[in-house]
Amino acid sequence: MNENFLGQNGFIWFVGVVEDRQDPLRIGRVRVRVLGVHTENKQILPTADLPWATIVLPVISSGISGFGWSKPFLVEGSWVMGYFRDGMGKQEPVVLGSLPGYTIAYGDPKIGFSDPRPREDNQELSVYPLYTNESDVSRIAVGNAEKPHPSRAVMQAARVTGITSVNTTWDQPAIPGISSYPYNNTYETEAGHTFTFDDTPGNEHVTLRSNTGSYITMDSNGNVISYTKNNSYSITENNSHIYIKGEWNVTANGNLNIHSNNNLNLFAAGDMNLTAGGAVAISGATIDLN
Repeated sequence: MNENFLGQNGFIWFVGVVEDRQDPLRIGRVRVRVLGVHTENKQILPTADLPWATIVLPVISSGISGFGWSKPFLVEGSWVMGYFRDGMGKQEPVVLGSLPGYTIAYGDPKIGFSDPRPREDNQELSVYPLYTNESDVSRIAVGNAEKPHPSRAVMQAARVTGITSVNTTWDQPAIPGISSYPYNNTYETEAGHTFTFDDTPGNEHVTLRSNTGSYITMDSNGNVISYTKNNSYSITENNSHIYIKGEWNVTANGNLNIHSNNNLNLFAAGDMNLTAGGAVAISGATIDLN
């Protein structure tokens, strides 16, 4: 072996825990405390003295000029595997991937191999992991009915039914059911945003949801449900076209206002009915009735 040449200096691999991701160069590096190399005693080896580890990106990221995914998604407390590209020097770690597991204990921010950040409500526990005695996979993908993802209860509670329309009522379609492992693929962020691709037979759906509660779902029946928690805005720079083969029902609990800065044309191939519970006022420079 030749210690002066990469690839000829031996392959020294490691397993460790991420303790810092605040990379001053903002290139996605993390500080990793390595089992068997670094002590857990932070008085001897503080987190700030750990070397920065480069992360190997998948081929869907270019690794140059910001193309592809913006950065790796490792957090403090993540278990990772990698190798030292400087061999026995062990000062140039490279992370090859993360190691999810079944967490049985919370982290202690005072010792190494844990997320060093204490929780606001309990200074004795690390921020991550969030929970114990369950899989590190997103609860959405795990599909445990006894421990569902918090977003499910929120979506169920917000579902709207019995919406009054002209001579009828309608319901928002049912929220997709609990997934079956391992058919669900979910991307979840720290803030609680989720992007779900569920291949569970009979429950196939795609859902993009923000932590505020707004979401878009394409369910197994081909329905597209758009739920907006607050105001909704649609801006079109040019023309907008809507084609509906069936009925179009619009219900507003407040005022329903339509404003045109040019002509407003209404056409019905069949009958047109106008009913008001109050007064009907029509005004115009000229009114022609045929």
